[in-house]
Amino acid sequence: MTEKTNNTFVLNDVINDLVDAEKSLINPLMKLSYFGRFTKNKELTEYTLNEIKGYSVDSDLPNYRQIGSRLYVDFQAGYHSHPNKELPIAGLEKDIQEFCRYIPVFESIREIENMSSKLSEKDSNYELKFPIPLEWLPRIQPFAIKLYRSNARIQLTGARLIGNSSKMLGIIETVRINLLAFSMEIAEQFGYEIELNSYNREREANNKTILQYMTTNNITNKGDGNI
Repeated sequence: MTEKTNNTFVLNDVINDLVDAEKSLINPLMKLSYFGRFTKNKELTEYTLNEIKGYSVDSDLPNYRQIGSRLYVDFQAGYHSHPNKELPIAGLEKDIQEFCRYIPVFESIREIENMSSKLSEKDSNYELKFPIPLEWLPRIQPFAIKLYRSNARIQLTGARLIGNSSKMLGIIETVRINLLAFSMEIAEQFGYEIELNSYNREREANNKTILQYMTTNNITNKGDGNI
């Protein structure tokens, strides 16, 4: 990162990284993480680290990391196997419906960039898969039996969520667009070269402004501008 002095954050470097769609998002995220740490901005630091390292399974995922999905099941009817049968989630219990509505994407932004690069080389019909916990099968089975009537006994043997893999590209584009809008607004407020010591003299008020821009641009789920 270019610096005029050791205490100057060159926001223009972040913007230049973001406007080049061929560049990885790691560099601008690392630079904004540095800014968040130096200014003790908890929300910005947490967001950038989550995108860099990946989200934990119990974290509050941003909306853009939830990919719409469909539910498919495998079942055995007597001696016959029936794989990949779609099951409408509307007929399931509410908590299962909520679980099956989206495929969560917890991976780091670098992993997503690598996956997107590989997926673009595959057939366009390649799909994203997310397994359903086996302990949920007994709760899904009654609706499958009702939908797929058979004289033989039906036994669910597996279930998975299927999503459109091209949506992975949408995650990268959304992060880039949101970060660019956020960075441009910061630049208009604080300048393209932020003197960090001056910023920190009014850190509490300045960090509230940063949080406002984060929520406005759908970067965080916290604050008054929740997405």
